[in-house]
Amino acid sequence: MMSKKIIKKDFLTYEKLLYVKLTNPISEDEILKKSFEELGLKDDFSYELKYFQDKSFTHVFLCKYEDILDVDYVIPEPLLFEVYFRNDTNSENLALLFKKKYIVLVEYLGCKFQNCKVMPLNTYSKIYDEKLKNTYKNIISIDDTQNLSSFDKFNSNIFYQKLLKKCDRVKINFANKAKINHLKSFSFKILLAFTCGILLALVYPLYLYTQKSSYEKEKIKYENLIKNQDDILEQAKINQKQNQEVEKLQEKNKQKVDLLQKFYANTLCYKDFYNFLKVLNSHQSYIEALYIKNNDFIIKLNKDYDFYDDFKKYHFVLKNKEINDEKITLVFEKSL
Repeated sequence: MMSKKIIKKDFLTYEKLLYVKLTNPISEDEILKKSFEELGLKDDFSYELKYFQDKSFTHVFLCKYEDILDVDYVIPEPLLFEVYFRNDTNSENLALLFKKKYIVLVEYLGCKFQNCKVMPLNTYSKIYDEKLKNTYKNIISIDDTQNLSSFDKFNSNIFYQKLLKKCDRVKINFANKAKINHLKSFSFKILLAFTCGILLALVYPLYLYTQKSSYEKEKIKYENLIKNQDDILEQAKINQKQNQEVEKLQEKNKQKVDLLQKFYANTLCYKDFYNFLKVLNSHQSYIEALYIKNNDFIIKLNKDYDFYDDFKKYHFVLKNKEINDEKITLVFEKSL
């Protein structure tokens, strides 16, 4: 008889989280931009962002990639209390999380998360304690070791484990379980010698280009036209035709050449691959592998490089960044 799979659950403490509350309606494209603007963050490659929405607001949580645990479920600490307040319906509830220098006020309406607020630990008083009693129906205190509040007190080490066992549905999961799989036929190794990058930029895209039968037909067509015009022009020079006819043929020949140059310029695979390697070479980046799939360019590195702005200049957008076993995987998408 097969044993039942054990689901591993854990949580991220508020100290390792960033929280933003945005007013709806808001699109997915705006969530990332407004969240980082609200928090004053510039290094958007170091953070994982998760969010959920209710009727009026979008609740956004961020954490650093380095803090993400490799288990099945990693729940932000403020969302653990959905289980505790599950039996309430419309009452206003509050969880006070006592930290070293501040207190996190986690607000719920029934069992639905509403907001997170922070106040300095030294500003909590009996007057404020009474004010909370008049505002919220149910209030609990977590790790109130100084006995500042008058509410039911719980030790997080014991209490959170009980809550985790009862968590069967979570709004946000920071677990880092997903892996990017690639077919071997779409990958190849690039070793230390990046001086061969230009050669690869020519050979590999041309291989892809020749698979496009329609492009190949157009290429042959224009090459034949140019050859015919060159023959006519050469014969005209030999026969010393009038300068007007020669100039006319030269102009037509130039137009055909321009058409062929534009045709090659529109071969996206060649240009994109060349630009991608150009950025890597300019930063003398040492990478372990490069994968190409559709519009995605994926590289694996032993360390990070300051090349993200240069990639943006060539319209390569970072879709994902993962750090596993000190290996960095970057996924860039070519925006069309």
